[in-house]
Amino acid sequence: MSSPMPERGLSQNWLISFGMPKCGTTTLGALLSLGPALAVHNAKEPNDFINEAVGGLPRLSGYHITDATRWLVDFSTQYGMPRHRGEVLDKLAALGLLERTRFILSLRPPEALARSYFEHLTTRSGLTTTANAEEIRARITGATDFVAALDALTARVAAEQIYVVKFQDLIGVETQRETMSALSDWLGLAPIVPKDAIQRNTAGQARRYPGPLEALAGRLRHFDAVRGLPPELRSRISRLLSRRAPATAESFDPRLWTDAALLTQSSALYAALSTGPLPTARPTGVPLTNDPTGKDLCST
Repeated sequence: MSSPMPERGLSQNWLISFGMPKCGTTTLGALLSLGPALAVHNAKEPNDFINEAVGGLPRLSGYHITDATRWLVDFSTQYGMPRHRGEVLDKLAALGLLERTRFILSLRPPEALARSYFEHLTTRSGLTTTANAEEIRARITGATDFVAALDALTARVAAEQIYVVKFQDLIGVETQRETMSALSDWLGLAPIVPKDAIQRNTAGQARRYPGPLEALAGRLRHFDAVRGLPPELRSRISRLLSRRAPATAESFDPRLWTDAALLTQSSALYAALSTGPLPTARPTGVPLTNDPTGKDLCST
């Protein structure tokens, strides 16, 4: 039985995505929803800490809070993007939540991320390289600038509050089990054990629902009756009803859509990190981008 929602939600700890898009966050969110102590928002990306004023936060209407709930989970991938990251951290600080929030930084090899995000923007977001080249480039650059995102986060929170999840460690049931066991331990929870591989946005080319099912699927995700289904079953139903999104008609060259030096820098950071808690010392050979003091990446 659900317990009454605590006043303003300030008694819960929060687990928040700090990016990046196209890095398996949908799959990871589905895996986290298997844990009874985690209340994952019933919208894929609620964006509350972007769209709402501090006076209206935190919003609890999207969370199924029970007596067992220890963490509220918001996996809005835009929180770690350049346009929003400062705002999100400022709002959490204003609410007194910053020290009680943990952050998941989802990463993928930056060139693969750039290609996947380009396909998403030009097939599902309605952007074209003719009319929206500047916006596409800005979004891809922001999503692939791992060092800047991590610098911004570690300037405000301790390394112990940050956990890295690499895309490759969300593929396949055994890998998912290992990843979730370690992540559960970091959260102080009993291991989350997926029975079958959950495949959302780690299964290759993106999927979408045909015709009117696309809008219907979006509405159904908000109902507890649908959200209460086991994630493995939801994943199977999704694959049954959906079709692969058509390949983009636009050609992709990473040199045209983001800076080559940035990709090299992000690749170095990606190679230096593993899925798990963020190291307390800065990986060798990865420069700072936002911090003029020259202090270690993870010092606060």
